[in-house]
Amino acid sequence: MTDNINRFVVFKISKHIEGNFIIKNIEVEDAACIHEHSEKVMLLERSHFENYFAEAGLKTKSVYGNYNLEPFDPSHSERLIIIAEKIGG
Repeated sequence: MTDNINRFVVFKISKHIEGNFIIKNIEVEDAACIHEHSEKVMLLERSHFENYFAEAGLKTKSVYGNYNLEPFDPSHSERLIIIAEKIGG
């Protein structure tokens, strides 16, 4: 679980894997109340995205493993960030 404090707001974020999905629970607490939100995202491999891009007329230009734009490593990267461009564009 991650706790981020932003002056008067506290974010509590937890996530876990269920089957082929990542389930993320987010709790936002401010002085007045607590807001809860959940999101469910399907786990996809890089090859899935590249197939989707090819079907849409796109090709992969760059691939990163985090918001600092460090190289993607399938076994260690916390994210998959793909920059794609239109083929022939």
